[in-house]
Amino acid sequence: MMFSRLLRSAWSPLLAVAAVLAVLVVPTSRPDAVAAAEPVSAVGAAPVNPEVLSEISENGGGVIGAVESSVPGQSWRVHAFEQIGDRMFVGGAFTDVTARPWDGAQQFDQAFLAAFDVDTGNFIQSWRPTLDDAVWSLTSHNGTLLVGGEFDTVNGTAREGLVALDPQSGAIVSSFVASIANDGSGFEASVRELEVVGDQLYVVGDFNRLVEPPFRHGRFRNARVDAATGKLDKSWNPVVQQGPVFSLAVDEARSQIILVGSFASVNSSPNTGSIAVVRESDGSTVSGYPAQLNGDWDDTYAAVVDGNRYWIAGEQHYLQIRNANNWNWLGCVATGFRSLNETNCTGSWRGGDGFGGDYQVAARLADDVLIFGCHCRGVYYNSISGNTTDLDDRGGVRMYRSNGFEWDWFPELRFWTEGPYAVTADTNGCVWLGGDYTGNVDGFGRFCPIVSPVGDLTAQMGGNGIELSWDQPTQTGPGIARYEVVRDGTTIGTTNSRSFVDGSVSPNTTYTYSVVAVPSGASSGQDSAPVTITAGTPLPPFGTPGNVTLSTNDVDQVTIEWDQVADVRGYLIHRDFQFVRFVPAGTSSFVDSGLTRGETYRYQVRAQRQDGTNSSPSPTQSIQVGEVDDGLPPFGTPANVTLSSNGVDEVTVGWERVSDAIGYLVHRDFQFVAFLPASAGSYVDDGLVQGQTYRYQVRAQAQDRSYSPPSPTQSIRVGADDNTPPSTPVAAASLSGPTEATVTWDPAVDDVGVTGYLIHRNWQFLAYVPAANGTTFVDAGLDPGTRYRYQVRAQDAAGNISPPTGLLVVNTP
Repeated sequence: MMFSRLLRSAWSPLLAVAAVLAVLVVPTSRPDAVAAAEPVSAVGAAPVNPEVLSEISENGGGVIGAVESSVPGQSWRVHAFEQIGDRMFVGGAFTDVTARPWDGAQQFDQAFLAAFDVDTGNFIQSWRPTLDDAVWSLTSHNGTLLVGGEFDTVNGTAREGLVALDPQSGAIVSSFVASIANDGSGFEASVRELEVVGDQLYVVGDFNRLVEPPFRHGRFRNARVDAATGKLDKSWNPVVQQGPVFSLAVDEARSQIILVGSFASVNSSPNTGSIAVVRESDGSTVSGYPAQLNGDWDDTYAAVVDGNRYWIAGEQHYLQIRNANNWNWLGCVATGFRSLNETNCTGSWRGGDGFGGDYQVAARLADDVLIFGCHCRGVYYNSISGNTTDLDDRGGVRMYRSNGFEWDWFPELRFWTEGPYAVTADTNGCVWLGGDYTGNVDGFGRFCPIVSPVGDLTAQMGGNGIELSWDQPTQTGPGIARYEVVRDGTTIGTTNSRSFVDGSVSPNTTYTYSVVAVPSGASSGQDSAPVTITAGTPLPPFGTPGNVTLSTNDVDQVTIEWDQVADVRGYLIHRDFQFVRFVPAGTSSFVDSGLTRGETYRYQVRAQRQDGTNSSPSPTQSIQVGEVDDGLPPFGTPANVTLSSNGVDEVTVGWERVSDAIGYLVHRDFQFVAFLPASAGSYVDDGLVQGQTYRYQVRAQAQDRSYSPPSPTQSIRVGADDNTPPSTPVAAASLSGPTEATVTWDPAVDDVGVTGYLIHRNWQFLAYVPAANGTTFVDAGLDPGTRYRYQVRAQDAAGNISPPTGLLVVNTP
């Protein structure tokens, strides 16, 4: 997520943003942009369909005010969304919450983090945690809200940059221990983005310590921790040099992660400035993925994995599309150009009224719906479709299909000043857009599917008045909250069913009726076509069939039975509120055939008089026909998993193939290692350590991309036991500043290999330095006038530890 006070004088001329779906933009008057990205929508979110999505927002609340960043004019209100249950949590730099701000309604003193009702958009006043600075990223794990940003305290407790909160009470979840710090740096530590994958939490931003009390692990601008406890995963450690990480995208199919930001390089690898692809297993660099569009070290703000495509959003007004397997060029979108060279996304700058802006938001809302945002106005060019489009007054966002062609959806956000910073989709299929929007929305807008009018509205005279009935809308969007019945232009009642009786009518009087279907979270909906009827003399009361019961053969039939009603000509059977069959009088059952196994059906029965009028429907009864059938064959866990080793550095994993699987996932020590095609029955895992014991599991992947349970854990030791500790390092310590000591040492020697070094201060463990991170440790923040004694020990992969060095004494002035 984006944060205030971020300007990097040494290596970044911009502000930075990150978001777990947040995005950020800067004024169009400035060429530099700061942005963020977020993976996607809430768990269980309804599919987003741009063809029926409203372009007008209807909110029950909003946010106003903002803390100032170090760059004048940068005050971004909303940077992150995350849904948990019926609550949408909103994070950013805002200082207050309002209820319908355009109506001059109530204002609440709630800064940086707030909760809103998913269905209505109303502010939840009972949820009031307190933070002292901005929130840039939100995500969740097992119902716990994970919060990242630039804050130093939460609920009055010191908690820098990272915290877990209870989504019901707002209290700190004490079992999650991780926070961050920037030891020895003048820059404010911050978390720009959080992303949960399984039970792991990726944390990226601007920090040099992952704090896990009492340990302060050296982690440079990224870390992977346990999502429930915050415990550091030491096996993953990409080293980011000279600049913050703004965002990341996890490519599970290729077991790799895309890091984007304003950094110079990752793991000192070439062509990794601002974009780097690293392995999911250990954070090492994946070669063959070049840096920015034209090789420049320009800032990159977001990435989206879309099957075999990577969409990369970044500076210099580009949104580029790359082949995920080989980085080949597939196309681009750019703002502010008259025309574009499709081979490299360069062209003639338009200037003037055609000014553009950097692409900074990236998200996937459904299988074929991607959304991107920029602080752009004027003209943009799409090299795939060849379209040139005016973006003025369109909120700075566009939706695309996976193939690069645009959806025709333009949210009505004409009064934006800096544009969108955050986007997500909720479980109603609504899209939430946030930023520093003002005018018709304040801070964020909520755009939901449009509900079509009800169908086939009919009116007839019944025993209790005029009886109305109608069919459900053809597109129900987020669900129908209620139906409003309108007579002669005035609402006379509401109902949740699809029928209504108007008992306040006068004989020989003509009335005109219509019905409005109001979707969940909205205050109004679309009106049906009207129907006109002249009331007659009410008929005698007329009974509804009683004791309606349902039974099924669990394959394709439902039998409906009911008590008969006197003086009728027959009965009308309704399934899912649609007429199915007329059954003549004297019958009290009906068999409904040709149904789908696993589906749930709702039934009602109505009686019909001799004059053709109908009774009220019986209460709705539901039944499921057999067990759910997902259309896939039975799907099992790979059996007979076997392990063998060459005794040096390899383990071969074998298994029996599963019918109809499309591939297999191999896990080592409960971490994903590799994906194998359906034809595979074995995998060779190399680069292992002698004397180390490894645990393996195999999972099958089904055609619908779901996974089988893992196979039982199998263990194997590679080679003989390693019981020999490494040699003792030769070390030295000296003052590197008034309150800072630097410890250096020569690499230790081991019969298998040294994996890291343990630093002790005053005979207490202080830090662990992986061998890959070098042979230097800086201990900052020392007390003046104090003697410190350091020792270094080497450790190998089997856990053997060398004797400590002699005492290395440093005296601070």
